Amino acid sequence: SVDLRFDTDRDGDDDFDPNDFELQLSPGDFANLPPSAALFIGNGRGFANGNLAEEVKVEARPLATGGGYVLEAAVPWHVLGGRPEPGVLLGLGLQANDIDRVVDPPPQELMISNLEPPPGYDTDDPRFINEPSSFGTFHLDRADVCAVTGGC
Repeated sequence: SVDLRFDTDRDGDDDFDPNDFELQLSPGDFANLPPSAALFIGNGRGFANGNLAEEVKVEARPLATGGGYVLEAAVPWHVLGGRPEPGVLLGLGLQANDIDRVVDPPPQELMISNLEPPPGYDTDDPRFINEPSSFGTFHLDRADVCAVTGGC
């Protein structure tokens, strides 16, 4: 899956609250399991169990070379708590997960992330990926918001 983590209020919190979202996009298995999206919303202690996000449209297609796939998604703004305003700064974390075996619980075989530990955090402890304060910053300027929402 590709995981997109959003902190919509950039309050520097160290745990996921209701302004934090994780959207997991799965390509499926290109045979029996279709592409899908799951949405997790912060509950103050972490992320609540994910629900299928049927409003998120996900498409996946294998590359012709057989070495990977292309994953595309359309995400309505209300899925992430509402429409953005020009100048808004969002926290954004990106992760790629590889889990090939369908067992319970599924073993995570690989996870790659763009997140870096916050200052003073033990770099040998991977739990920092679960802290919104480690997310990068995503800036929406007026032209981007107007083009996407059509509401300026």
